[in-house]
Amino acid sequence: MAAQADGFMPERLKHIANAVAVPAQQVKEKTHPFRVGYAGRLDGDKRGEDILPFFTALHQRCPEAQMWVAGKGESGDELTRLAGNFPEHFSYFGELSSSQLDRDFYPALSVLVHFSPSEAWGYSIAEAMSHGVVPVTSAFRGIDTDGLVIEGSNALVFPVGDITRAADMVTALYQDQQRLSAMGSAAAQHIADKFSLAIFGHNWASALDTCLQMPALPPPARPVSLDAKGPAGVPRPLWERCRRLLNRRIAHASAGEEWPHFRCSDPVLMQSMEQALNSEAVKGGSVTSEK
Repeated sequence: MAAQADGFMPERLKHIANAVAVPAQQVKEKTHPFRVGYAGRLDGDKRGEDILPFFTALHQRCPEAQMWVAGKGESGDELTRLAGNFPEHFSYFGELSSSQLDRDFYPALSVLVHFSPSEAWGYSIAEAMSHGVVPVTSAFRGIDTDGLVIEGSNALVFPVGDITRAADMVTALYQDQQRLSAMGSAAAQHIADKFSLAIFGHNWASALDTCLQMPALPPPARPVSLDAKGPAGVPRPLWERCRRLLNRRIAHASAGEEWPHFRCSDPVLMQSMEQALNSEAVKGGSVTSEK
């Protein structure tokens, strides 16, 4: 946003990372089975198709491991069949609510796998980490933006699509329970220290206070209405159309000017819109009078 020639001033930009609720206490049984989880959509943009080959590779390396999957999407039917074929080692729960994930799903996991090629933040990763679960995640685009996962410390990272590498990493954690426990503790502490709701609220309050202390910027010196004449006397709608065709940028005087503008020639549509607006105005007046 700041890199564009007419972009925002860097001092007026503030990036605030997302956050998750931190469990009141960690409830993890030391004797629970080694369980790998996946939580999220089962669509192509999340590489849900990687779940089947990953489980196959994991089961060959670590027959004792279990895998739980929560979510819905294109791969749902395939995972239902997989659960039927491996009832002792694979469970598919469909879509779970946030409370079900926090109460029953994440606390029962040792590792969470994530296959997506890109993420804005990685919400399920953070939720699992808050419960002391170690993420083994793809090197998705955006993985370094907020410092959510720290490779080797609280997470392991494999190249996107490298299912063999992912299965090897999870197997290595199963074989080294001491490292698994240490990384799980580091994951939970990292969320508590950096990505809790309390930290999130503090960051927003700080950003808003900073915003209020900054001087207001003057509006651009140009007509606000697109109906006014533009450069060379060309009407604004035509000028805007040319601007978009040429892919040229201009500074708008108001947010509304970025919305599509057109002249409606359908009298029926115009009459319908006018009636709707009048109806809303009457409703608003009656509510006001009742008060």
